[in-house]
Amino acid sequence: MALSIAEQHHAAETAATCTQLLELDVVWTTGLEGGVPEGKTEASGDLINVGLSMATALGQIHERVSFLGGFADQLEGLLLEQGGQIEGWTLDLSPMHVPGLVRDAVKYVDNHATEEIAALLAKVERLEGGQAVQGDLRRRMRGYLFILGAAVSLALGTLAAAGGGPVGVALGVAGVGVAQVFLTQGLSDVRA
Repeated sequence: MALSIAEQHHAAETAATCTQLLELDVVWTTGLEGGVPEGKTEASGDLINVGLSMATALGQIHERVSFLGGFADQLEGLLLEQGGQIEGWTLDLSPMHVPGLVRDAVKYVDNHATEEIAALLAKVERLEGGQAVQGDLRRRMRGYLFILGAAVSLALGTLAAAGGGPVGVALGVAGVGVAQVFLTQGLSDVRA
């Protein structure tokens, strides 16, 4: 896999944005389960900020769909170099299926991110007016975000392991572990 340092940096930032958005979704959903805070309070302001941060993060991911489409090709090349095998891989799904899942995720995000952002901003507006709203990103969107985070973790972890040394091997094992957890959740959400 011939990812430049800049591409690896961009990939790591993308994975971090996916993870941040998924974590903010938990905060958003949990915060809204307790009901809408009355009036303009610190709690209502905090929820509004979470919703706005989610919309911003999803916009950033949407801007990266072209990069992520190319990343799927790069990942496929890396997996072919590895003979389709990844050390420590325990899922029933072959690692060779991950690039196709990334392409599906890119297509879904490209087609639905604008709509999801608009829904988030509408919820923020209703919150500002003191109206009740339901939390959560759409389940399929959340699933595809997990898949994108998984793919980047898998690729960067595999590159680190190929670099060798104890740190590289440790990072490789961690990347594969994160990828498997994210893929499991992502596939569960997408298939639901």
